[in-house]
Amino acid sequence: MPRPRVRDRDWRRRLSRAQLQRIDRVLAHFPELDGAPLAFAFDSSLDVLACYYPGQRTIVFSAMLPTYGALGHETMHAMQHRNHSLPCTERATEIFRFARAPLFS
Repeated sequence: MPRPRVRDRDWRRRLSRAQLQRIDRVLAHFPELDGAPLAFAFDSSLDVLACYYPGQRTIVFSAMLPTYGALGHETMHAMQHRNHSLPCTERATEIFRFARAPLFS
């Protein structure tokens, strides 16, 4: 997978208002990530719906307006990367995501 193109810290100015509103709504369900370095980026050439890059702490999505499920899933991966006591399998990620809020179902 290609690496995210976002290099600056001010990633919010690169996204649309609708994208930012959706991201903020998802992040509201992850209070553990408050203050954590996490960025979001849009890349239409990405060959998957969304992807978390732990080295850069960036979630990249390919849809113009990503689903809450995809954003929640990748944000859960960010949680798992930050808290190593959580299982990191895809099944565990989905279970934890659904347990967070009905928004993600």
